Amino acid sequence: LYEQSLTIKESLGDVRGKSATLANMAVVQFRHGDYETALRNARESLRLLQAMGAAPDVAQVAAIIQQMEAALASGAVQQPSELTPIRLVVALIGAVVGVRRGQVPHDGVQAELRRLSSEETVAPVIDILLAALDGEANAAASLLVAADPLLVLGTVAERADALMAIGNLADLLADSATELRAREAAVAAFRESGQDRASLVSLSIALYNLAIFHAGQEDYAVAVPLLEEVVALDMRTGHADLASDQAKLAEIRQRVGKSELSFASLVAEWVDGGRDGEQCAALLNLACNLYVQTMRGGSGEQREELATDLAYLRAVRPLPIAGANDLLAVLQLRLRDEPGMAARAAQIQAALPVQLAHVCTSMEQQISGQTAVREEDEAPETAQVELAAMLSNLPPEQRAELQVLAQVAPLLQQGVRMLQQPGITAAERGRFADSLDAAASQAEAGEAADSPWMAAAVALRAVAGWLRGTAPELAALNQPYRSLIGDMLLGASDE
Repeated sequence: LYEQSLTIKESLGDVRGKSATLANMAVVQFRHGDYETALRNARESLRLLQAMGAAPDVAQVAAIIQQMEAALASGAVQQPSELTPIRLVVALIGAVVGVRRGQVPHDGVQAELRRLSSEETVAPVIDILLAALDGEANAAASLLVAADPLLVLGTVAERADALMAIGNLADLLADSATELRAREAAVAAFRESGQDRASLVSLSIALYNLAIFHAGQEDYAVAVPLLEEVVALDMRTGHADLASDQAKLAEIRQRVGKSELSFASLVAEWVDGGRDGEQCAALLNLACNLYVQTMRGGSGEQREELATDLAYLRAVRPLPIAGANDLLAVLQLRLRDEPGMAARAAQIQAALPVQLAHVCTSMEQQISGQTAVREEDEAPETAQVELAAMLSNLPPEQRAELQVLAQVAPLLQQGVRMLQQPGITAAERGRFADSLDAAASQAEAGEAADSPWMAAAVALRAVAGWLRGTAPELAALNQPYRSLIGDMLLGASDE
């Protein structure tokens, strides 16, 4: 499926999509022992991302390559020639699935199966696979039973892969009972296989397949929580399918009547449409309206659901509006209102850009029944729309610089405010300094020396040093950060 996706994305000229697919393919290929191809695809993904200037994605793919190279250097992985019986069976099932889908020639697979019929370890399943090749309806059910002795001998990951392959075959043979058993068993096996990124991505795929099975049976209420877990795993692993999985979740939710208006589906549409700044402002405005409505009369379940939906927008990096991510964090914390969250929300709100801080105040007034809201607090999106329009008219170099600036400015502003607040302890400043250093490392990962992300990283590290006790030295910063932070320091002193 990744190979098909790669072909489609190449035909569309979708460079970001191609890079994501190559990285995902590399993970699967590495797990299956094709180390040379895996590394080649991962490095090609890295090259494309570096050319695009996608710093966070560059860091993630670089980490994947480093893990692959370390595993090979340590001898912790099998050599490609060491194909276990269960891996061979998985490959053969995949070939039969390819034939049934019209992707692989029938005669070649048939000949290979017959050649392997004398292999003692896989002989019990060969006749069944030959029957499946020709479309015998009960072949998948027979395969699930016949392959069980091999599954017991394999690793958890091998067992999970085999069960997922049998589920795919059962789907093509219209054997819904066997498909359900295989897909449920695959999910259970992937849950046991580990918490590394590759295992979590595989679990996400298995859950998605199970959810689509239930949706196909019109059992939408069962599909929804499965897709919710898929989206949560996508966000945790940074998976490229996040937006499409969010859209699928929104579609299924609407079918069960769980949500009249799916915020997640709107976010997915915005991402697919190019992440326009004006549309982002509209999404923020909608988020604020939904927040006020839910806080006024929503149940605990509705509050938790909205808090989860807001995470879909927060997962998009970078947001084109400065402070938007922190504003959404404040809303999430207040919706959940667990111990300590109110204090954390107040801390984040205090560091918001002035306009967004006014928005928070306005919303709290509306929730408490105070209707006298100042005019300038009613429409936070207006200035951001003007900013988006201004950005669209700038040359690419200046637009890139301002977009980077918009992303890191809230972090710098919060750091400067902490410098000016005597009630902030050294430990609290140190913890935030650590987060600034982490943001700087992420910003500069894989970037060229003249990238705007490099200047941002220097500024982030400078403020981190000041929080740890180093005397502020604006002269060491490049523009526009020298003037920006200088103005922040003056503004904080005036307050």
